[in-house]
Amino acid sequence: MEHYNTRVPHISFGHGLLRGRTLFVSDLDGTLLGSDSRVSSESALMLNVAIAGGAAFTVATARTPATAITLLKDIKISIPGAVMTGAALFDFSSRRFSRLQFLPPGVASRLVEMYRVHGVSTFIYTYIYTYSGERLEVYHIGQLNQHELCFLEERSHTPVKHFSVPPDGESLLPENLDTTMLLYSVQPWDRAYALYGEIVDRHVPVTPLCYHDTFGNEWGQLEMFGPSTSKAAAIESVASDIGAGRIVAFGDNVNDVPILRLADTAVAVGNAVPELKEMADVVIGCNDEDSVARFVLQNYKKC
Repeated sequence: MEHYNTRVPHISFGHGLLRGRTLFVSDLDGTLLGSDSRVSSESALMLNVAIAGGAAFTVATARTPATAITLLKDIKISIPGAVMTGAALFDFSSRRFSRLQFLPPGVASRLVEMYRVHGVSTFIYTYIYTYSGERLEVYHIGQLNQHELCFLEERSHTPVKHFSVPPDGESLLPENLDTTMLLYSVQPWDRAYALYGEIVDRHVPVTPLCYHDTFGNEWGQLEMFGPSTSKAAAIESVASDIGAGRIVAFGDNVNDVPILRLADTAVAVGNAVPELKEMADVVIGCNDEDSVARFVLQNYKKC
C-alpha cells in the first residue's frame, strides 16, 4: 500500500516557472468545485477568458462523464479530460470517449465472486458502443444500502450513462464483463478494507483504491480500475497529444498525489489535506475562493 510522503521543495512562481506551452489540469471536487459542489459563475468566467486567450485547460476527476458534463457546462473546455480517475479520456464537446482502460479479461467476474464472499455490494461500470452512440452501462450486485440508493437517485437521469439496477439491487449481469472499467462501492469501512486487503494480497491485476471521503470515517469507498489506470497516465497522454511541454496540476486530496507528482508545477488549494500541501510547489486559496480559475487566468500568458 503506497504511502504519500514525497516532499518537493517549494518554488516561487517568479522564477520563470511556466516556460513553453503549459497544460493546466484541475481536480473537481474540493478543488475547482466549491463546497456546494458547483463551479461558480466567477470561476467559469475567468476560465473562459483564459481559454479564449489560448490557455490549455482541462480536468482530471474521479467522476464519470455523466456528472462532469453537467458540472462543466458553463466552461468552454476544448481539450479531453481524464474521467473516472483516468479510466478514460472524454471530449466534453463531442461527448466521445477515448483511451479506455478496461479490467483484464475475466478479472471483473473474479472480483464479483470475491465481493459476494465478503458481502460487499458494488456498482459495475461497463462501456457500451451502439449505433446510437457510446455510454456507460451500470449494473449492481448485492442489496443497495442507503448511500448507494442516494447515489443512484442523484445520477439516474444523467447523460451518457444508464443504470440497469432493479429495486433489490441484483442486476442480471451480462455473460461477458470484459468491458468493465470500474467497480465502485460505498461500504462500512471494516468490510471495505478487508476486501481491499485480500485483493492486494492475492495480487489481483487491478488498481485498487480504498479511502474515507464524504460519507464519514465509518464508511469507505472501494474502487477497482484496470492495472494501468491513473489520472497521471491519462493526463500525460493529453499533454503529449496537444504538444504541451509543461503541466500545472491542481488538487486537494491524496488521490491527486500521482498527478501532482507528474506535474512540473504542483498546486494545492488552501483546503487540501496536509500531505498534499507538503508536496506542493505552490499553495493557493481555498476552493470556495475561485482560486484555481484565478491562478490560471493570472498565469496562462506566462506560458
